[in-house]
Amino acid sequence: MTKLFNILLVAFMASLLCIGCSEKDNAFRDQFRWLSGKWEGSNEGTELIEQWIWNKTRFEGKAFEIKDGDTLLIEELFLDEYNGVPGYAAIVNGDGPFMFVFKGEDNGVFEFQNEDHDFPSIIRYKYDSDSSITISLMSRESPNEANLSYQLKRIQR
Repeated sequence: MTKLFNILLVAFMASLLCIGCSEKDNAFRDQFRWLSGKWEGSNEGTELIEQWIWNKTRFEGKAFEIKDGDTLLIEELFLDEYNGVPGYAAIVNGDGPFMFVFKGEDNGVFEFQNEDHDFPSIIRYKYDSDSSITISLMSRESPNEANLSYQLKRIQR
C-alpha cells in the first residue's frame, strides 16, 4: 500500500468519528454540488440508482444495482476532503472502504484514482448536464478506456 493511501484511510476514519466538526470550506461543497440528488439509469437490463446528499461536512451517497427485483450490489459512497484533497470512498456490499484520490476535473469530467485497486482503479463522473451524468469505470490494465460506462438521469434534487 502506498503512503498516500494510508494517509487517506486514516483521514477518512477520523472524519467518520468527527463530532461537531466545523462546516467545510464552501469551495469543496460548490465544486461537487451538481452531484446532489437521486440519479437513475440502466445498463444491460440492470437498474442503476445513485443518491447523494450533503451532510454537514461531506457528500454521502448510496448506490444500488437491481436486476429482476433482486438487489445485486449496495454501495455506501463518501466524497470528502482529506487534508485539503478531495477523495472518494466506497464500501461495497460491506467490504472496504476503497479509497480513490481526486486527480482533477477537465471539461466536466471528474476523475478519481486508486492505483492499488485492480477494478476499478479509475472512476470518472462526467457532468453532462443538470439532468444527466455519465459514470465510467476503468481498470489498471486499460486506464484509457472504460470497462463499464453508463448514463444516469436526475429524477430528484
